[in-house]
Parts: sequence; C-alpha cells; structure tokens
Amino acid sequence: QFFSIFAFATCGGYSGAVSFWVSCPGQSNTTVTAPFAYPFRLNHAIFTPSLTNMCNNTWPADVHLVGDFSSSAQFFVTVAVFAFLYSMAALAIYLGYFHLYRGAGGKLPLVDFLATVAFSFLWLVSSSAWAKALTDVKTSTAA
Repeated sequence: QFFSIFAFATCGGYSGAVSFWVSCPGQSNTTVTAPFAYPFRLNHAIFTPSLTNMCNNTWPADVHLVGDFSSSAQFFVTVAVFAFLYSMAALAIYLGYFHLYRGAGGKLPLVDFLATVAFSFLWLVSSSAWAKALTDVKTSTAA
C-alpha cells in the first residue's frame, strides 16, 4: 500500500524543465526553457521564448524536445493506483469481514492470492517499463 502511494505520487506529480543560454553577438544573453511534466510527452514541450527568430536567423517552426514516454508513465501510475485501491479493499475485507473470508470455503483466499500474483506481475512489468522510459527521459533532457 505504501509503495503504491509513493509510486503514483512521485511519478504523477513530477515536473521538470530543460534550460540553456543563447548568446548572440551584439545582443543580450537569453535563457530558453522547455518545461515538461507527467505524462512525459516531451514532443509537446516547446522552448520559450520561441526560437523562431533568434540571433538574426529565422526557423520555420517552434523547437520541441524529442520523445513521447507517456505510455510507460501512465501504465506505471495506473498499476500503482489499482494496487492501492485493491490493497484498501483487501484491508477492509480482512478487518471487517474476516469471518466471511475464512468461511468462504477457500475460494475467496484463492481469488485474493491470484489477484496478488497478478498485481505483483503487473508491478514488475510496469516498473521495468517506467525504468526504461525514465532512462530515455534523462537522455532526451540531458545537456
């Protein structure tokens, strides 16, 4: 339960920015920034101020970051949210309806076990996918 809270809170609430200085001869230095956040669609992050007219050169369009890592981030957060909700429901059953849990003839404990195995597998897969995407986000936003 605690791991799922930290997982979707840290990934879902993260925001960052890529910044650099543009130095043109005879002009003041300008800091250009491209902010990004969850769900990490970096190809939608636009550098501001616009680089279309910088250092007496004209670019045809705005410059974007490269990459779309939203599917991995959203999969990770979705599994974390569902794991949190499942753990809250299981806790409610364990504390409030334990007599039904034990008297179900072994079917409810088996369903609980299979759901736990499924969540464990999904957690492993989503964590691996997000780890790869996070490495790619760091590579895309590196200097």
